[in-house]
Amino acid sequence: MRYISNLLLIIIASLFICSCSKENDVDIETDKKAETKLKVSLKVKEKKKNIFQLMEFSILPDDDFSFNELKANFDSVLWKVSDYDGYFKVIESGKTIYNWSHNFFTPGIFDTYLIGYKEGKAFSSDTISLNIENQRDFLGYNWSDIKGSLNKGQGYVNVLPNNYPFLTYQDKHQDTPCVKFYLSGDTETNESILLDYIKSVYHDPVCNQENSDRIMKKYYDMFNYKKDNASPTNIWITPTSRIVLLKCYDGDYSYYEVYAEPHNY
Repeated sequence: MRYISNLLLIIIASLFICSCSKENDVDIETDKKAETKLKVSLKVKEKKKNIFQLMEFSILPDDDFSFNELKANFDSVLWKVSDYDGYFKVIESGKTIYNWSHNFFTPGIFDTYLIGYKEGKAFSSDTISLNIENQRDFLGYNWSDIKGSLNKGQGYVNVLPNNYPFLTYQDKHQDTPCVKFYLSGDTETNESILLDYIKSVYHDPVCNQENSDRIMKKYYDMFNYKKDNASPTNIWITPTSRIVLLKCYDGDYSYYEVYAEPHNY
């Protein structure tokens, strides 16, 4: 009898384990189906560009699903970039942005992500690696491409938060091409922002305002064009460019801008 009793217990336990395994199999399969359905893809027009060149992105649904189904299946879809704070909302509250652009200002290899969320949980993601180069003569310009002034400044697209509103302006002075680089909204803090940025892209300045006589001499000796009512604070020399950070005066008001010319022209 004890043998029969033990045998019955083993059979019952085996049936219970088998039942649990089937339930688990169903749950896992259901999750897989849900995860397959919640799928989103990221597309970029070109994976490699120079700093200050516009990059174009778009969101693509899976081949089996429309954009309406995509919006119905996600609470939100966010676009993120490695080494950058914040994110850009592609889908949220029924609103969808199908195409967007962004300018990168620092060179490097960056992973860019598209992440879909449902009830606070990430269900789908897609990643593309970008190669942002610094191969042009100055920022996004080659000197040979500048034929004169466009009579307007060039703004840049920043869809991620905490990016600075950079502006550039191309021109020619006495047949010498040049570029002005500055921030919209001229404040005293622009000096440190522009200084730190040029240092990060190129190198430390070869001369600064700690030696005012030396930097003034270099400025007047090196640069073809000298801006009125302006004094140099830092000077850089690269293989392709001469660059100066200027403090400019307009009555009681002062502001900062970077000015660059070809190194050998």
